[in-house]
Amino acid sequence: MSHLQVAIRVWERVYLALKFREGCFTGGVRNSRVETQLLHSTLTAGMTYTQLNNLLLGLGMRKVRKETFYNFFREDGPGSRQWLRHVERVTQKSFDKVIARLRSSNDPIIVLVDGRYDSSRDAQHCTVTAVDLKSAMIVGTETMLWRSEPSWKLETQCVEKLLHRLKDEKNLIIAKVVHDDCGAVDIILRRMNIDWQKCMWHKAKTLVKRLREDEHGTKTVKPAVVRACEHVREVKCFTKSELELWLETKRVCVAGVSMKKKDKLVEIVWGVLFPNEAGKALPDDVVEIDALQTLHCNAAEEAKEWLYGACRLRERARDDDGDVLATHMQHLANHWVGDHSRCDNELSNLCKAAGGPDRESLYEAGGRVHLAIARCLEQFASNTKMAYYTRARMTFNNECFHSMINKYCTKRLNFPKSYEARVCCTALEWNKNKRIKRLRTVFRKPINVTHRRRSARQHIYAARDTSWRFDIATEVFGSPRVGDGARNMLQQSDVDDPVIEHYDEEADYGLPDVVDSAVEGVVDEADNVSVEPGSETASDDEKSSSDSDNDGAAHRLDFDGVVLSQEVSVAQE
Repeated sequence: MSHLQVAIRVWERVYLALKFREGCFTGGVRNSRVETQLLHSTLTAGMTYTQLNNLLLGLGMRKVRKETFYNFFREDGPGSRQWLRHVERVTQKSFDKVIARLRSSNDPIIVLVDGRYDSSRDAQHCTVTAVDLKSAMIVGTETMLWRSEPSWKLETQCVEKLLHRLKDEKNLIIAKVVHDDCGAVDIILRRMNIDWQKCMWHKAKTLVKRLREDEHGTKTVKPAVVRACEHVREVKCFTKSELELWLETKRVCVAGVSMKKKDKLVEIVWGVLFPNEAGKALPDDVVEIDALQTLHCNAAEEAKEWLYGACRLRERARDDDGDVLATHMQHLANHWVGDHSRCDNELSNLCKAAGGPDRESLYEAGGRVHLAIARCLEQFASNTKMAYYTRARMTFNNECFHSMINKYCTKRLNFPKSYEARVCCTALEWNKNKRIKRLRTVFRKPINVTHRRRSARQHIYAARDTSWRFDIATEVFGSPRVGDGARNMLQQSDVDDPVIEHYDEEADYGLPDVVDSAVEGVVDEADNVSVEPGSETASDDEKSSSDSDNDGAAHRLDFDGVVLSQEVSVAQE
């Protein structure tokens, strides 16, 4: 069930509740607790102020004033409910439970760290998430607001603050940290005396980009001055402030230049550099064109799979031999030219995945393309660099969590007052449902006709746990005490069947196999077969007395996952 469907059902029931309460009080809805409970439901459903008023208009109800809506977040002042503080408190309890479980275990704790910005351009917030590798549970988040420094520096500061809080305040002994290839983070981890590995997914993405640039010789180098730019991609290398300063030196007056996006400034600068191009569409950036397509249609995917497979070979060997991994990676240039001298031992499976020995060579041995790719791999996959990828780890769960945040705060809009609370809601939903029990596996015919390849295996899970919304409601409103008439009305059995969550295993992308029990046997592609899992980790719904101080309350009002606990006295007709 989508957030909008949940919200519509909640508001339909609230509308009936208001009809029941007609005449019970004279001050209107705003003087009761009902309105704040409705705002709580709106936020936990991931809705915005505009969506809220559109829904109210469709239900024929009065709109909520903007001041009332935003006062709901505030710490003090008239109409404040301190909703942000309560959400953060509930989220911290969830993190503390995960940390306590990790501290009680004897396993080494490996933390995955990655950052997310709330916008691809002019980001206002940066959120760094720490995820436990084994359980895939979130142990902490850190969000910082952009002020004056460049936004890309926020991620490094967030990582440092988050790791210090986990290590010093929470006494979490971190054995290793996995992060994307960032030199500033390496300095922080070295200063904190924490070992680290790097994410091979980010490495594979950068590998394809470097191969494309080196094959066509289109690697972008920032010119010394703006007037030396010969292509749009070179203009983009300069910062927004540098472009503004250059326009001032050219005495080009642009109205509201400080408020314009960088893309718009690039267009203006390009028109000043080349007046004949002013007002025209910018030329295509050849760096973004897949140069590897000229070699083979699957050359980019083969390069990624080669890196994933080589890293997994070292992970299974557990020798942390970066020299061997670098040798395997650099052999890819010779493999594409038809040299399979190293493909008969450990690399036999990689050779088959990358076309096999029977496929024709992609380019001439000793030619320009061969030398360019070999030189790129020598620099990109050196012995020193590949030593950080011998454990085949990636921040895949962090990326999934960051995409899940978009349900509560999309990157198209700014949420200056409720951003951190919406991230907390996402973290609560993640920790509640990450270890949910898998029901069965369905086999279907895989397809490759869309931009997102569909796997042949589809895992089906039970309905998602939405009790975290009740935990927040209990913190905000206290124990629910509702009259029998309202309870009977609001808990009517008109809910739909439970929502079944589907998960497509991305085996084709080189992602790690998250299935604990492998399914054996050959299954026809056209058939759908249901297979019960052999062994599965028990479901952990994170329910305990620490989640809420009022778990012993007599009743819980759960409106399909969105809880409105209200303290009312219903007038019987």
